Amino acid sequence: MPLVPRNETPPYYVTRLSHVVLSSRDLDAARGFYEAGLGLEVTSHDSERLCLRAIEEHGHHSLMFEKLQDRRTRLLPCRRLQSLFRRRREKSARLV
Repeated sequence: MPLVPRNETPPYYVTRLSHVVLSSRDLDAARGFYEAGLGLEVTSHDSERLCLRAIEEHGHHSLMFEKLQDRRTRLLPCRRLQSLFRRRREKSARLV
């Protein structure tokens, strides 16, 4: 899959993300990837939530996963998200 081209002139600049909340059906699998794969530190993990932070973060967490309770909830695949973001960028460009 090709990488999304970098936007050299964004309408805003993100310097840090904090307290991002994502959903997961499998918190243990998410923990394995983000802890062992990316090196994030687990600050809290129970049956409903997983909290992580980078080594230099001072807060309790910068990323949280909440367990999806409803098996019927549909997760958007990466390509679908890319399509949504692309349409949003195109719409924003037409407004300028």
